Amino acid sequence: MKLLSPAGISAITDVSYGARAALDPGDRVGLLANSFPGSVDFIRAVGTELEKRQGRRDFVFREKGGIRESTLTLSVGAVDTLADRCDVVFAAYGHCGSCSSAIVRDVIALAQRGVRVCAFVTDEFADTALFVARSAGMSDVPIVWLPHPMAARSAAERADIASRVADSALAAIEGVRDVAVA
Repeated sequence: MKLLSPAGISAITDVSYGARAALDPGDRVGLLANSFPGSVDFIRAVGTELEKRQGRRDFVFREKGGIRESTLTLSVGAVDTLADRCDVVFAAYGHCGSCSSAIVRDVIALAQRGVRVCAFVTDEFADTALFVARSAGMSDVPIVWLPHPMAARSAAERADIASRVADSALAAIEGVRDVAVA
């Protein structure tokens, strides 16, 4: 019998997200909704909050297409298109194990292409999101924690939460750590 230790040295090289520039009024901003229930309302509310803080914007909006797709990562082509069209992408949200994994992998793929990013994940799936970030090679990718559950809340409640986390999301894209839960 051969025993394998999960505490061994990782074959993945961790690449730091690092310090990045603050959101500028001229930046092209993407809003990615993973199509989990309520994610479209929430990410649009984040856009509204960004406009309040930074002025009118034309957002690049992308929805994955349905709840089944919320558990899948974006295709290489979709990541390339977003990276070509956006300087910054805010992505919502991780609400279960598989969709948390997918949204974290999505923002890592974008960050690897030089896009400033921020993922939103509920606090219930913090361990999952952090594990995936570490295993995907960018343990410090920006994540803002949301209260769980989000999907069961009304659109007005999600908008209120978006208002409370918008400043943390703006700080997160710069690589600032330790953002608080709403």
